[in-house]
Amino acid sequence: MKKLFLLIFLLVYGFTYAQDEQVVTSSEANLYPEGVYLNYRDFISKTPSNQKRVEARDVLNPKRKINDPSIDNCYFNYIRNKKRVKDAFAISYKGSMYFHVKSLQKLMEKKDRKQKIDFKDSFIRVVGQGKYLYMEGYFKKGGGLGFSIGGGPISIGTGGPKEELKGIIFDFEREVFDLFRDCEDFNDFLITTSAVTAFKCDKKALPLEIVRNLIFQINHDTP
Repeated sequence: MKKLFLLIFLLVYGFTYAQDEQVVTSSEANLYPEGVYLNYRDFISKTPSNQKRVEARDVLNPKRKINDPSIDNCYFNYIRNKKRVKDAFAISYKGSMYFHVKSLQKLMEKKDRKQKIDFKDSFIRVVGQGKYLYMEGYFKKGGGLGFSIGGGPISIGTGGPKEELKGIIFDFEREVFDLFRDCEDFNDFLITTSAVTAFKCDKKALPLEIVRNLIFQINHDTP
């Protein structure tokens, strides 16, 4: 009986979440032409450094190719020589933008740099574009990043029990990646945007669906 109740709850929650997300993300699209962006300048100008063909690989099993265009954390290999892509700032692939985790660390705000990232040569998919580029990943202090499935509420982590799924944006005006560590940190960001009002914090807990939906809403409402 308990298993049946749990199954019904998950189905209802998933359906409700899907309805909410469709409203927020319906106008978003990848703004970056397909290709490999070797440096920050090319990324900002939306000009691929090259258009060498790449393929996605599983971070847990690098020999396995991934055909799912919505995978949120993966390695990339060049198809021609099979070598892993290590020198790119970002890659636009099958309709999505991916940032190298080294790019995140290099341009992360000072307050967030203690949040380390594993899978050092992997890439994280952008799940929302607009005024901010928004992505999600499992972070923990001192190291560890997992991956989420399609930016949705069901996620898989690999860095141990202390990791948390958190939202992170690229802020074009400040030219930094901003990780939302907790409720107070996110509220500080909302106050600076003047786009939406802050919400009441509950013991510093920060529901990711609130972060996701508010960032999507800001992107949707900003010309």
